[in-house]
Amino acid sequence: NDAPLSLVMLEFKKCTLFDGQPTSQITIDHLKVLSQIISTILSRPTDTLTRYSDNEFAILLPDTHIFGPNISCKKY
Repeated sequence: NDAPLSLVMLEFKKCTLFDGQPTSQITIDHLKVLSQIISTILSRPTDTLTRYSDNEFAILLPDTHIFGPNISCKKY
């Protein structure tokens, strides 16, 4: 498939909420809310949000050229 694929990587720095206790219920609840907020930006069913570290997220945007993610991120 020759369709473009864009990747947006997010890191929440200086966020002590995620440091030290990644399995505490408070941290899990905050991660759920944060994921829901980020998901509201994603408008297509093929857009995928994933958490790959304590404070890092990635968004895969299939069929999106290089300027698409830039515009979406600047909107929010």
